[in-house]
Amino acid sequence: MDAANTVRRSRDLLTVDLQGLKIPLVAHCAARGVSPSEFVRRLLREAMALEPSDVATAARAVRPTSSDRVRLTIRLRRQDADALADRARRAGLSQSSYLAGLVVGIPVLADGSSCLVHAKALAASNAELVLLTTSLNHLVLLLSRGSVGPALEYRRTIETLVPDVRRHLALAAGVVSDLQPRHRAVRSQP
Repeated sequence: MDAANTVRRSRDLLTVDLQGLKIPLVAHCAARGVSPSEFVRRLLREAMALEPSDVATAARAVRPTSSDRVRLTIRLRRQDADALADRARRAGLSQSSYLAGLVVGIPVLADGSSCLVHAKALAASNAELVLLTTSLNHLVLLLSRGSVGPALEYRRTIETLVPDVRRHLALAAGVVSDLQPRHRAVRSQP
C-alpha cells in the first residue's frame, strides 16, 4: 500500500455508534454473504445516488498530505480512560499529545508533572531577566553620561548578575530537558 492510499483510506474511515444495531447488521450481512463495510458502502452509494465510478473519481481527488500523523484507536477501561483524560488536562495537552509524549519518554509527563508548571517557572525566570536587562540598560546609560553616583545604586545588581543568569540558564536547561523525549518511538522496518 503506497502513501497516497494510506492517506486516502485514513480519511475514508468513519466510526459510527450503531446503538444496538451491530448484531442485526452482522447477521443481515452474514445471511447475504457480504461484509458489513461493503453493505454500508452500498447503502450509502444508493442513498446518495452515486455510481461506483463517481466514488472512485472522488477518491482520486483526495490529495495526500505530508503529515505523518495517523489515527490510533485504543480500548481502555473507563477508569484508565478517565485517568488519561485527567492527566492530559493537567499537563495542558490533548490526550493524543500526552500519550505520544509518554511513548517517547518525555520525563515531565512520565513523572506526572505538569508542562504548565514548567512553563510558568520558565516564564517567571524570563520576566526576571527582562527586569535585569532593563536595569543594565539604565546602568549603561548612566555610565555613558558620566553619572557615577546614581550608577553605584546598581552595584548589588551587578554583583548578583552572574549567579542570577546561571540560575536562569539551569532552570531553562532543566525545563528543556524535561520536555525532550528520552528516546524516539520505535519504527518497524518494512
